[in-house]
Amino acid sequence: MRPIVRIGLLSVLVWVTGCQLDVCKRAEQLNTDFPTRHAACFAEGTLPGQPFDGKACSSSMRVCSRDDEQALQRYLDCVETLPVCTTDTRAAFTEKFLACASGMNQLSDGCFRP
Repeated sequence: MRPIVRIGLLSVLVWVTGCQLDVCKRAEQLNTDFPTRHAACFAEGTLPGQPFDGKACSSSMRVCSRDDEQALQRYLDCVETLPVCTTDTRAAFTEKFLACASGMNQLSDGCFRP
């Protein structure tokens, strides 16, 4: 294999796995940060979320299309920038959060299962 081809294949591999890992790492961080930032809007014991499974996330990202990955990046961008939720801002927070999640039900089957 010529060096240029080898470098090209390596670049593609790094790009593909980098995107997958980036989504999973961001999702894992969000899973940690979300309860801390937004707990005031959820009654005790009702905060959404499950334990994060990095292996399941990485594995499920293999079936995601480029469009799926872009939708996931947009979702993470949106949720990461939500203002801290307080009891006074609960309605506005909920509306913004639902707007962030609006495209998530259009992901390919099996894509993104953390």
